[in-house]
Amino acid sequence: MNEMRKKVIIQEIIYWKKNRLLPDQYCDYLLALYSGGEEVKSCTNLTKTTNYLYSIIGLLLLLTLFLNYFTQLAVGLQMGLTYFLLFALISCTIFFYKKKFYYHFPLIGSAIVLLLVTIRTADFIASEQVIVLYILLIVNCLIWLVLGKKLNLIYFLVSGFLGLTTIIYFIAKLYSIF
Repeated sequence: MNEMRKKVIIQEIIYWKKNRLLPDQYCDYLLALYSGGEEVKSCTNLTKTTNYLYSIIGLLLLLTLFLNYFTQLAVGLQMGLTYFLLFALISCTIFFYKKKFYYHFPLIGSAIVLLLVTIRTADFIASEQVIVLYILLIVNCLIWLVLGKKLNLIYFLVSGFLGLTTIIYFIAKLYSIF
């Protein structure tokens, strides 16, 4: 049998065993059969590593929310730390994407923190000019549309489209009379 085909079958059997799709005895028998009695590397270390990384991402999100809503730090310090956390989340997303891990969780977290940073930046730079906030939100929605199109993620496409529609509605309502 082709060596590549054996590896694919062995990985499928490991997946079945990990998710309990077949009893352990059957999986062990099939692994021994297809590996020729050799020791098969399990993916448990990889699973532990990804779970650890997902925990770090969750902590980064909680830390971002805590910094922005429950602390009395100076606004510049809050924004600087939030930008640093945004950079860390984007780095995690790129790392997960390149390693072919499930990158949706860090990507969504990055989008949420980017939205938070956008609103905080608009409030800090031009708190009296609402149009600056609208422009930055439009840029944010365009980023979601581009990511949705590039990565084929329907929820980013829908979010970007609905966000743009809502923002355009409020801009039209702000500058005209309905």
